[in-house]
Amino acid sequence: MLRLLSTRSYAERIADASSGVTLLDLPRFARERFAFRGLCVSTEQLAGADEQTLLALREAGDKASCPTLALQEPAPLALAGLDVARAEEAQRRLLRVVRAAHLLGCSSLIVRLAPPEEEAGADATLDRLAARLRSCVEAAERLELNLLLAPTSGIFASSEGLSETIKKVGGFRMGSAPDFEAAAQAEDPADAVRQLTPYASCVIVSSLEFTPRGRHKAYDIVAMVRSLLELGYDGPIVIEHRGGGDPDKAVTHALACVDAALEEAQA
Repeated sequence: MLRLLSTRSYAERIADASSGVTLLDLPRFARERFAFRGLCVSTEQLAGADEQTLLALREAGDKASCPTLALQEPAPLALAGLDVARAEEAQRRLLRVVRAAHLLGCSSLIVRLAPPEEEAGADATLDRLAARLRSCVEAAERLELNLLLAPTSGIFASSEGLSETIKKVGGFRMGSAPDFEAAAQAEDPADAVRQLTPYASCVIVSSLEFTPRGRHKAYDIVAMVRSLLELGYDGPIVIEHRGGGDPDKAVTHALACVDAALEEAQA
C-alpha cells in the first residue's frame, strides 16, 4: 500500500505563521519524518493559490520524492439538487479543481457530493447528478485523472448509495474513496469499507483520537485495514488525522495500526 499524508492533518500548523511550517515544506517533512511517498493535498490549503504556487508545490514534492498524488475537495458539491444555478456553479468549481489536480501532477481527485435539499426520489436525483457530472468525469479522463467519491450524508452517506452513483455516472476513471470515519457510522463498519473497495482507487484512513498507547478510541482502524487486505486492495491509502492534539503522534499511531493489520495478514 502506497501511503500518502493528508495535508489536513497539519492544517493548524500550516495556518500558524509562527510554526515555521508552510505547505511547501510538507513534502520534505512527510518524507523525512514518516517516510511517506506522497501527499494528499486539500483545497482548503490552496485557497487563493495561483498556477505558479501549484507548480511550486509540485516541484517541492518532486525534489523531496514525496509528490502530490491526490487532491481532495472537502466541501460537498451541490450537483444533485433542483437549483440549476447552484449546480452549474458546482460544475464550474469542480472543473477548476480538476485543472488544479492536473497542475499538481495528481493521479486522483477526491470529491464529495451534497445531498439534494428537496424531497425527491433516488432515481431522479441520480439521473440529474449523472447528467451534470459526466462532463466533469470526461474532463478528468482526458487528463488521466481518477475522480473519486467520498461519503457525505443523505443518499451519499451509505456504501449502497455511493455504489449506485458510481455505476450511474459510469466512466473508466470514476470510482470511490472509502473513508474510515464515515464507515464507522454504519452498523458494520468493516463491511461498509468492503462494499466500496471494488470501486476504490484511494482509501482515507481517517482518525480522531488515540489512547496514549496508540489504540484508536472511536473505531477499530486495524479491523478496517484488515477488511481492505481481505479483498486484495493494495492501492494508495491517505493518513488523515481529524482530531486534536499532536498530529505527529496521531500520524505515528495511525501508521502503526496499518502496520499491525499488514503483519496480521502476513502471519
